[in-house]
Amino acid sequence: MSNEDKAIYIKRQRERYNEFYTRNGKSLLITEVAEFLQISRDHAIRVLNAKPRVRAPSRPRIKYTDDLLPHIKKLYFLMRQPCVKRMREALPRWLDSYQTHFAVLTPEQIEKLKTISPSTIGRMLKLIHKQSGMSSTKPPKSFWYRSVVPIKPKDWDVKTPGHFQCDTVAHCGTSLEGSFMNTITLTDIHTGWTENFAIFTKSAARVREGLINMENRLFFPVESIKFDSGSEFMNFGVISYLRDGYYRNQRKTPVDVFRSRPYQKNDNCYVEQKNFTHVRELFGYDRFDDRELVALMNDIYQNYFNPLSNFFLPTMKICSKNRIGGRIIKRYDIPKTPFQRLMESSDKESEKMMALEKRYRELDPIDLQLGLEVKLKEFFSIIRQKLVLQAA
Repeated sequence: MSNEDKAIYIKRQRERYNEFYTRNGKSLLITEVAEFLQISRDHAIRVLNAKPRVRAPSRPRIKYTDDLLPHIKKLYFLMRQPCVKRMREALPRWLDSYQTHFAVLTPEQIEKLKTISPSTIGRMLKLIHKQSGMSSTKPPKSFWYRSVVPIKPKDWDVKTPGHFQCDTVAHCGTSLEGSFMNTITLTDIHTGWTENFAIFTKSAARVREGLINMENRLFFPVESIKFDSGSEFMNFGVISYLRDGYYRNQRKTPVDVFRSRPYQKNDNCYVEQKNFTHVRELFGYDRFDDRELVALMNDIYQNYFNPLSNFFLPTMKICSKNRIGGRIIKRYDIPKTPFQRLMESSDKESEKMMALEKRYRELDPIDLQLGLEVKLKEFFSIIRQKLVLQAA
C-alpha cells in the first residue's frame, strides 16, 4: 500500500472512529486498523485519535536570482572579504554608498539586498582562505624586565575601552637578515579599534615614535597596554615613555604596562589576529627594505585602511565557549564595527565622542576602498620597478 492510499484509509477510519459512541464498537475498529496496518493497538489508538494537520499558509519567499550575484561579489571585495554575518550587518550602510557611486541597483534589488540572510550570501560566495603568516619576534637576551613589567596572561574580563594589546609584524620576506620595514599594530581589546604604523627597523626610538603617533590618533585615552616579550618593547625607552612620559611632556596619568608570556601567542590573541587581517592581507609576506616606502605605507594605514576597518567593517566578539563532550560550542554577539562598540561604551555627549561621530559622517566607505586600491597599486608598482632595476 502506498503512502497516499494509507493516508486515505486512515482518514476514513478516523471518521468512523469518531462516529462510534460505544466502547465495544471503538475497540473492534481499533483491532481492525491494527491488523490491517500491521501495527500495535496502542499505535492504532494514537493514529485514530490524532487530529489532521493543518498546514499554515506559506509566506511568499524572496527569490534571489543571478542578477544579484555580481553586486554581492563586488560589495564583498569592496568590504574586504568579511564573513557572511559581518557582511549582512554592514550591508545597509554600504548600499547607500554603493548606489551613490555606481547607480546600478533597481529598487527591487535594493529591497532584496536589505532583507538577504547570511546563509544566502554564503551560498552566493566562495570565501578565500589564506595561509597564516610567520613570526619574527624573539625575546631579548637580557631579562631585566622580568621584575619591571608584570605578566598578564589573559584579557577576557575587559569590559571598557582603553586597554590595548600591541605587536609588530616584520616585512622581511624569508630572511630576517639586514634592515627591513615593520608594522606596529595597536588593538583595543573591548572595541577592536585598531591602529597601524610602519617603521624602518625595530629600534626603541622608532617604536616609541609609532606609539606616540597612534596614541595621538585615538579618540579615547590609553589606560593599559600589553606587549609580547620582544626586545623592541621591553626596553627603557618604550617603557619609560609609557609610564613616565619621557621624551614627551609628563603624562597626567601613566599607562599600566604588562607583558605576555614568551612564546604564548594566545596571551595576545586580540592583536595577533589583527596582524593578519590588517597587515598581511594588505601587504602579504614580501620583503620591503626601502626606507622611502615607509611614508607611503603610513599614508595607506592612516588615511585609508584604518578608517575603513574601524568605522565600516563589523567584527564579531565571542560571548561564550562551552565544551560538550569532544566539541567546543562558541556563541558570538551581533557583528558591530569598532566605532559602534566605542559609541555604546562611552559618553556620547563628550567632546571626543562628538568629534568621532562627526568624523564618521565625513567618511564614505567606497571612497576609502577605491582610494586604498589606488594606493596599493602605487605601492606595489614601486616595489616591482625596484626589483626590475636590481635584476638589471
